[in-house]
Amino acid sequence: MTRLRTVARILWTNPVLLVGSAMLLLLVVLVVFGPALAPYRYSTMHPTATFAPPFQAPHYLGTDEFGRDVLSRVVYGARFSLLIAMMSALLAITLGTVFGALAGYFGGWLNAIIMRVTDLLLAFPALLLAIVVVAIAGPGLTNATLAIGIVYAPRVVRIVRSAVLQVMQNDYVNAAMALGARDGRVIWLHVLRNTLPTLGTYTSILFAYGLLTEAALSFLGLGVQPPIPSWGGMLRSARSFLELSPMLSVFPGVAIMFAVLTFNLIADGLAEVLDPRLRSKT
Repeated sequence: MTRLRTVARILWTNPVLLVGSAMLLLLVVLVVFGPALAPYRYSTMHPTATFAPPFQAPHYLGTDEFGRDVLSRVVYGARFSLLIAMMSALLAITLGTVFGALAGYFGGWLNAIIMRVTDLLLAFPALLLAIVVVAIAGPGLTNATLAIGIVYAPRVVRIVRSAVLQVMQNDYVNAAMALGARDGRVIWLHVLRNTLPTLGTYTSILFAYGLLTEAALSFLGLGVQPPIPSWGGMLRSARSFLELSPMLSVFPGVAIMFAVLTFNLIADGLAEVLDPRLRSKT
């Protein structure tokens, strides 16, 4: 109960985090209960109801060129788009944390190698590098997830390395090393645990980056493949019918905007909660 009261107090005193959490809850409901909430299967076709106008029963967001219910495809698309965003962000955080911690803690030649590779990867635009990786590995949900995670891992490497270097200046780290604690124990218990606030904030930002990159890859035909719906793939399909049915592109675009706004609000709220300097200004 004490933890629940603490969380409730934090949310109540932080409107940005409260709104972001409410929006995130809606996205989680769509991901978990999407098949039960959607009125139709995402692949169900209604040949006699192609390009049905929105805001009319039984297709409240209209239908596409195959007569598929747009509302159902947006709901199902949330599952696939957000799954890729989440998995790619976790992959980037894992890889970036491991290599960033090794570079910051041990330094020397290991730091030089890791940071030079990081600089090389950061020299390319993220989307361009993701396109190259997917083009080599092949399109699909799994390859898109791996590509996005690899592309954004170098950014995490830099953030974690900087945080590790800062934490290692504290006396408790020097004391643990002087007492003969093993490197793995020092890194895990004393260094990485004190970089969690920074990682927590950046993870939410990575969700937004991953979602946008997935949408771009799917729009280019390199992400989730038809007939599986994703918001980027829906935009790709809708671009051929902008004059005939412009609303086909509006609904997945609004869904992407809503999800990105959600993750940005959570990142801003977490930054304020976890950073004492920001709390002191409020």
